Amino acid sequence: MPGTQHEFIIKLLGSLFDYLLRETDSFEDGYVGEDFAYFVGAVTKGSRCLWPEDRKFIQLLRRWEDDEQRCAAFNYIDIEEEEE
Repeated sequence: MPGTQHEFIIKLLGSLFDYLLRETDSFEDGYVGEDFAYFVGAVTKGSRCLWPEDRKFIQLLRRWEDDEQRCAAFNYIDIEEEEE
């Protein structure tokens, strides 16, 4: 990863980790810890995650007050379409 992209990713992951710690009682609640680990892997490999809209991790991200970081995080996430 080039320097600036690498720094951006480190900042994104650190900011998200801090936010999740503030907003959850435990990383075990609603698979937040597992989803964060999956997200870290996707971001560092340049791939994407796929979750349903009602996933706790997604709901937390939607409420993240840092617009720039929230938008950056969603660049690595696809939302599953709801089944009809």
